[in-house]
Amino acid sequence: MKFLFYFLLSTVIFMLIYSCSPSDESETEGDVECYVKADCPANELCSQDNKCYKPYGESDEDSISTTDQDITETSDEIDTPDPDTTETPDSDINETPDDEIIDTPDPDINDTPDPDINDTPDPDINETPDPDVIEIPDNNNTNPTLIISEYLEGTGYDKAIELYNATVSDVTLDNYKIEIYRNGSTTSGLNVDASKGLTGTLASGKTFVIINNQSDVSAGLKAVMNIEVSNFDFNGDDAVVLKENGTTIDVLGLVGEDPGTAWTVQGIENATKDHKFIRKTGITVGNIDWTINQNEWDITDAISDFSTLGSHTAN
Repeated sequence: MKFLFYFLLSTVIFMLIYSCSPSDESETEGDVECYVKADCPANELCSQDNKCYKPYGESDEDSISTTDQDITETSDEIDTPDPDTTETPDSDINETPDDEIIDTPDPDINDTPDPDINDTPDPDINETPDPDVIEIPDNNNTNPTLIISEYLEGTGYDKAIELYNATVSDVTLDNYKIEIYRNGSTTSGLNVDASKGLTGTLASGKTFVIINNQSDVSAGLKAVMNIEVSNFDFNGDDAVVLKENGTTIDVLGLVGEDPGTAWTVQGIENATKDHKFIRKTGITVGNIDWTINQNEWDITDAISDFSTLGSHTAN
């Protein structure tokens, strides 16, 4: 009887415990200790024995889905960079090779030619020789020279050239030469040099007269001459050039130009024919520029008056 009593008592106690504890079919006890519902995870309740459990009928999938959503949302918060805290590389620390030093020229060092320094030839300075102008070395200076002091283009063979020593010293005539360029030619047709008698010493302030050696030259002209030269003949269209050691120092007329009958000078037509040119007082330096030179003469048609030959006053 005693055994039966204990068996029945045990059965009653077991049934009481089983009826008061959560059923497997209604709810599932959890492992988290709790005292109120707020202590448990979402969708769980707090049992009387202070354990969190899921009510019966709550699917694990919903729980998992909810959990996954929470995890996803949490992941989004973790993985998305905070724009306020994004680590942007320091622009001042450039790990790219410094192109300005290696490859790019220093912009402060300008290799472009200075536009203010113009290397283009001045268009006003024409270095191309004028084909219409015979180039004669420029020897014009302020020092007195031997000059052509008188030119006579008279009747027949009455032709004469007078040279004057405008320097303060004696000159050696062997260093000088007279050339005649006929009818616009650029080649001399007659040269009068030491071989023709242009030789010796000419004192300062003295003259030297050259005439033609033809027999019908006027006697008065022969009386003032220093030398007679064969074929010493020129007309109004022939240029006369005086050279010193091969350099032109004085002219009358323009080499390479044929004026026709003669040159017009100082408004006088055909002035270099049947006229006499006497160098003006004050002219002591030869002039190779005919445009200027032609204004340095006194012109007369007294071609039979030879008294002006054989002497000259420059000052």
